[in-house]
Amino acid sequence: MVLLAVFMSMGALVMGNLLLIFVENQEANPEDRLWIWMRYGTAYRALYTLYEVTFAGNWPTNARPVMEKVSHAYVFFFLLYVTLVVFAVIREQLVVDRMNKKAKYVEQLEAVFKAIDQRGDGTVTEERLNELLSHPQVAAYFNVLDLDVQETSVFFHIIDNGDGEVTLDEFIDGILRCKGNARAVDSMAIRADLKKLTTKVNKIQRTLKQQSV
Repeated sequence: MVLLAVFMSMGALVMGNLLLIFVENQEANPEDRLWIWMRYGTAYRALYTLYEVTFAGNWPTNARPVMEKVSHAYVFFFLLYVTLVVFAVIREQLVVDRMNKKAKYVEQLEAVFKAIDQRGDGTVTEERLNELLSHPQVAAYFNVLDLDVQETSVFFHIIDNGDGEVTLDEFIDGILRCKGNARAVDSMAIRADLKKLTTKVNKIQRTLKQQSV
């Protein structure tokens, strides 16, 4: 709704300023000037009119008189405005749907983690993860979650930060990054290996610097 409110506010300011010239034109038809002023004469009126245009679905009622009474050039404004509003609404809805799906997915992952965490300390070891993923039912459930885990050890080291145990946050974050087909997992495995390699190289460099001092 934020993006939509921005479009409405900007549109109201533009229309209010542009139509002010017509309202102040003494040579124009008084009834037409009054009609324009009643709908676009102030920032509040213009904003409320665009609110009607946006949500009431009767935008031609407020748009066509402007084009006929003032100028047909305003057709470009209304076409652009309606297009942007539709884009904003669709985009906002897609974002909301994506966030809802992600929240539901995270809830499922939390349930899976709690089922794996038999000790109840909020961590899972590689051994425990290997044991569970060896069961066909568990592997099938991971596939339902759109996670292709073929090499358990590789998957564990992807989501592990190096301490040999995986926390709930690491588990969820790792799966969200690996979500998808085997290529996604392979890609994350390569990144994890590069990160470990970089850490080792940095340690070697620090050791060499200390020895040279």
